Amino acid sequence: AHLHGAVETDEEDWPERAGAVRAALRDSFRAYERFAGGADDLRPTSNRGRQWLWSRATLYDSLDSLLVTGLDADYASAIVAIFTPNIRDPFGRGAPEPPFYRPVSVFEYHIRVVEGLLGAFEVSGDRRLLHAAAHAADADAAALACGTAAAAVAAFAAAREKEAEDPATGGAHAHAVAAEA
Repeated sequence: AHLHGAVETDEEDWPERAGAVRAALRDSFRAYERFAGGADDLRPTSNRGRQWLWSRATLYDSLDSLLVTGLDADYASAIVAIFTPNIRDPFGRGAPEPPFYRPVSVFEYHIRVVEGLLGAFEVSGDRRLLHAAAHAADADAAALACGTAAAAVAAFAAAREKEAEDPATGGAHAHAVAAEA
């Protein structure tokens, strides 16, 4: 079937086109790392990061694309960044907790972070990504279950305290505590 407005190409063009797509993704991802590595997105005209989800959204969103296009070094760099403990993920589980003290979109968090981790797991088979996706989904579910930012903050503070005592409980406990709040 021919799509309206689609450009017909010969199969001979595909390697060149694939190389152009790979180069564009590589350049875009490296610009994000260089200028906005801790932010959600890169503002290309100012070369500054933009925070709107407070979860390094582009980092998660790009994982599967980096791997599928063969940008293995960039993928490895992203994986290291994801599993390095930071203020949003103090245990280094690979899933940032949404900042409930700020208005954030649970939908956007889910499609960018949870789905980014699941997509990367699907193409890589790296089970750490599956576990990180489960933890991110728990945080997502807790935000929905709590109903208010104050309840969510209290629930996650209690869950963190419990996890410090017993790290084996993981995100499942955080979800259970949040659901009780």
